[in-house]
Amino acid sequence: MEQLNPTEVKAIEELPWVADGIEESEIKEVWILLDLAVNYTPTFQTVIELFWVSDGLSQPEQAVLESIGLIASHNVQLATQLITLSWM
Repeated sequence: MEQLNPTEVKAIEELPWVADGIEESEIKEVWILLDLAVNYTPTFQTVIELFWVSDGLSQPEQAVLESIGLIASHNVQLATQLITLSWM
């Protein structure tokens, strides 16, 4: 993960649910965040600021994060736009 810049690493490490220790059920979400940070930085920068990402992820929120990662792998601009919708 040497492609991560220190700001991105710090942003992930400071998420309360990461800082208190990563549970087995949270590993997949950390990998999604790392992938977004390395490969889809604009989307990552938007995702990391969402309150529902910082306060821990419910199963529906995990599914949304996975979907955003999948969309970003095809179209970063669309993924970033979806994240900025008011209902997100």
